[in-house]
Amino acid sequence: LRVTTSEALRAALAGPQALPEVAPFDAHARASPALRPNLLLFLAEDLGYGDPRPFALRATGRANNTTPTLDRMARGGLMLTHYLTEPSGTPARTAVLTGRHPQRTGMAADAGPQRDLFALGAPAGLPLSEVTLGHIARAAGYRTSYSGAWQLGVGAGELTAGGAMPNGTLAFLPRHRGFDDALVFPGANTASCTPYTADGADAGAGAGAAASDGSSLLPLPAEGYARSPEACLLVANSTIVQQPAYMLGLEANLVAHAKASMVLAESQGRPWLHVFSDLHPRAPHYSAPRFGPGPPGPFLSSNGRFGQALLEMDWALGELLDEIDRLGATDRTLVFFASLTGPHREAGWDASGRAGGLKGGRGQVWEGGLRVPAIARWPGKVPADVVSDAPVRALDLLPTFASLAGVQMADTHPGLDGLDQSLFLRSAVDAFNPRAGEGARAQLHFCGTRPVAARLRHMKVYWATQRWALPGSQPGQSSGVHDHSVCTECCPRAGWGAGLFGQASVCGCDDGSLVWHDVPVAYDMAADREETRPIRSGARYAEAVRAAEEALSTWKAQVPHAPACVACTLPLPLSNWPCCRGRSNARAGQCTARQPAGLMRTVVDQESSAAQRRAAFEQAVRGCTSAEDVDYQMQALLAEGAAMTPAADGADDGTQDGAVLPHHARSLDESRPCTCNLCAPAVAALEDSSLVSEHRLHSATAAPVMPPHGHHGECPGGWR
Repeated sequence: LRVTTSEALRAALAGPQALPEVAPFDAHARASPALRPNLLLFLAEDLGYGDPRPFALRATGRANNTTPTLDRMARGGLMLTHYLTEPSGTPARTAVLTGRHPQRTGMAADAGPQRDLFALGAPAGLPLSEVTLGHIARAAGYRTSYSGAWQLGVGAGELTAGGAMPNGTLAFLPRHRGFDDALVFPGANTASCTPYTADGADAGAGAGAAASDGSSLLPLPAEGYARSPEACLLVANSTIVQQPAYMLGLEANLVAHAKASMVLAESQGRPWLHVFSDLHPRAPHYSAPRFGPGPPGPFLSSNGRFGQALLEMDWALGELLDEIDRLGATDRTLVFFASLTGPHREAGWDASGRAGGLKGGRGQVWEGGLRVPAIARWPGKVPADVVSDAPVRALDLLPTFASLAGVQMADTHPGLDGLDQSLFLRSAVDAFNPRAGEGARAQLHFCGTRPVAARLRHMKVYWATQRWALPGSQPGQSSGVHDHSVCTECCPRAGWGAGLFGQASVCGCDDGSLVWHDVPVAYDMAADREETRPIRSGARYAEAVRAAEEALSTWKAQVPHAPACVACTLPLPLSNWPCCRGRSNARAGQCTARQPAGLMRTVVDQESSAAQRRAAFEQAVRGCTSAEDVDYQMQALLAEGAAMTPAADGADDGTQDGAVLPHHARSLDESRPCTCNLCAPAVAALEDSSLVSEHRLHSATAAPVMPPHGHHGECPGGWR
């Protein structure tokens, strides 16, 4: 349903926010008038090397998906068949936006689902001191904007990594990280974000989960909305505008915002940077009805729900390319498409992408978890209809764009791990690729925080490889087995979807998840990209191992250990989670009556015994960690940030030495106002901005009118 542009969308395109810029960056940009292109950075997620049609045809000679826009980009641009990312979402986003190994900043971890930052209430995120691509572009005079998934922290709670902040500042979100405006999905697409009631138990432990007696804990949201308001919401700058998010209109909303941001920059005569971080084609798959029905089908794509999601992603990219053409900006816009992560094999054959013959997938350092499709297009500057197998990394995007924008990074931002690939992109000559030439240095690959492999040009050296589950039973079994009718090359304990808010686990990086080799194993990635013929001797092997060991020694000597900021913390109090609570001081059931919230109420309820509180807390934590991590997570969370106080009147409630939970954990903060799509439409539509009046905020129901900025929490039509 197309409805009137909301105040929230206009606010996302409007002036400065109350929170000042947290990490300003003075680039002293020196611009070249011949360059300074616009940049559209379009990021997919969990898209395998063999999923886009042009890559699939090169890899295997056949294609499972229809991708007309990516076909068009490949014909008009440079296909990068050796583009390397990070194994999971949070580290990959960190690499793209900072040009630095995520292990430098605590944005990587070793165990279970904690490898990605998905607990939206956690007092953690990309450190506020980090300089992002947005900071650099804005310092060079660009207008900057961001649409889509974020997964780098929210900052909704009272305490962040940067110290005390007012509750609800959302300081980790893009608006405060160098981007002038943002329409952002703060977390990632998890099982609890499915908009289809037919998915049933696949929605995980979020909204609509069944109680132990089989009854529903809370009525499910309307069809088309995400099952979980806690994990699946939409934020315009610092204002929650949909909670839960309307998933069937999400792609259209993100496209509308991206177009409006481009139009605004062009109207101001400024170059622009826009990052479009799509949720597709990560499972659970969804799409607007025009691309096909939800489950049980029949699906319009021959590749089922995955193919339909990929069609919508391809449509979104096409809409943005067409808008660039309409604005007359084609020849001065660099469009870079890439996937953030490889295919999530543990999601199962029907829900996972294909790696095009490469080994492994998301979460793994085997090539299928690192090598993903990428295409660069810039008419007249980047060669068209050309394919290159020279290595390029996600880390290279920031220094490459900084160079094109005229920013001299060497003098202003030391510590970059990425390399400037601007000359290579404009020539596609391998000799100009700093990772392919004779002077190239070995580059490290990490599983979580641990360097386990290195690459010297086309030689890849492993100190450790991923331990795969053996055939035998369903995903998620701690016995380390998998049913090969579900997936192959999968990891033990990975793939379960009933964890906290439906978060599916990826491969671990602890000792139990890796096989360490006494003698390093190498593969020639030019001749054996499937990694089936190990090399353990010879001159090239010796050179590669020597360079890898030097890179490892340098890393250990120069890079201090950063504590993992992405640990799966379940913050107390529950009000630290970003939540649209409706009218100020009103208790909103959507954020307090769900299963995880119920567990937390047991934790903070002083009428419950200490044993009951600990049992509830352990149950909640066990839902978002592997069993091996429960003990240390509990200890860390119970002790975090607060002194223990004596029990009232010396009562013995079962805790050791009369200790009880900190006082702030015993009261849920219901006072934080916000706006959301639960406000009933009762007033006339607000006057549209003339600049963005062509764009509409999609919803499943009649127009949810947002209150004017400064009146958050008021709802003339009454809250539903």
